[in-house]
Parts: sequence; C-alpha cells; structure tokens
Amino acid sequence: MTDNTPAEQEEGEALPPADISFHDIGLHPQSVKALEAMAYEGMSLHLAAKREGIRPDNFARTFNKPHIRRVYNQVVKAIRDNAAAQAYVRNVNLAQSSNSDHVKADLNKWIAGVDGIAAVKRVEGRMHHQHSFGGFDYDDDEPVDVTPEDTQSPADDGASPIEQGVSGDGGTHDVE
Repeated sequence: MTDNTPAEQEEGEALPPADISFHDIGLHPQSVKALEAMAYEGMSLHLAAKREGIRPDNFARTFNKPHIRRVYNQVVKAIRDNAAAQAYVRNVNLAQSSNSDHVKADLNKWIAGVDGIAAVKRVEGRMHHQHSFGGFDYDDDEPVDVTPEDTQSPADDGASPIEQGVSGDGGTHDVE
C-alpha cells in the first residue's frame, strides 16, 4: 500500500474497510456521523443532515468538496466490494446462534448452496393408476335364458298378455 492518505487515493481505488475513515479528514463530529449514516445506512443526504442537526444546504456544500466526496466513494465501494463476504459471515453466525430451528435450517440450506453443495430437495412421487371394468365373466357354457315362457290359455286369441289386460274401452283389467 502507498503512503497516500484516504483523501489522496484515486476515486476508483478501494481501500480495505479498516483503512477508510471519515474521522481523518478534519470534519466536525456531526458531519462525520451524517456521512457514516449515508454510507453505512443508505440514508439520503437531507435525512442524515436533519438527524444530526445540520442544515441540509451546509451539509450538501461539505459533501460536494472533492476530498470529502472521494473518501465517501471509497467507503461505499469498500462496503459494496465486501458485501457478499459480510453477508456470508453474518448468515454463518446467525445459523450457529439462532434460537429458531427454522432459521437455522434455512440458513444452513443457503450456506450449503453458496458453498456448492446441493440442498436436499423434497421428492414427491406420484403414481397414476387407472382402473377399468370389463364386465362380469361367467364360466357357464350355456347362456341363461331369462325370457318368460309363453303359455297359451284357451281364451287366448293370439294376443300378448299385456294386450289381453287392456280392454277396448280404455279401462284395464287384471292380467291372469
């Protein structure tokens, strides 16, 4: 690393987060807290200024100074560059220290996925059955005849038993 102070570093260069600080650039502590709120909490310039009791227009003038803006951009770049590693470490710590088994299980699945270990997936097997009915099968060789036997009575003139039960006047008579 060079002997440059954070304010003298190139804007695109990212310093390790421990080497970057708003405290070393000669600002009032309220301005330092407002800059930290903007960088670390994602707060807007006006909200950070109001929270620290600074007039937003004065803080905007301070923020727009090139050496202040350069340090701010380096801090934000360092935060973004290390965001994945920081999230991983936070999730590992939470997976180990959480009181909830559900949280532990979900975080361990996430960690395993990040580490390239395939998470156990729930396998749901579905069996499709189809039933069909082909009718009854009888072993009897001769078919069963269910038609009634024709018996001729002496008064039968060839009419069927149903026709015999109906008289010509529309009335019905009992069939014998």
